[in-house]
Amino acid sequence: MPAVLNDMVKAVYVHAPDKSKGHREEQIDISYDLVGILPASLLNDLQNGETA
Repeated sequence: MPAVLNDMVKAVYVHAPDKSKGHREEQIDISYDLVGILPASLLNDLQNGETA
C-alpha cells in the first residue's frame, strides 16, 4: 500500500513552524493525484489504526 501512495504523490506542502505550545510543530499536507490534499496527521492516524 505505501508504494502505491508514494506513486500518487503530486506535491508536499510544509508550513511554517509553530512554537506557541512550548515546542516546535510543523504542519505537513500531501497532495495526491485523483484525491487532493490530505493532512499528514490523517495518514498517520490511519496507519496507526485510528478512525475519525
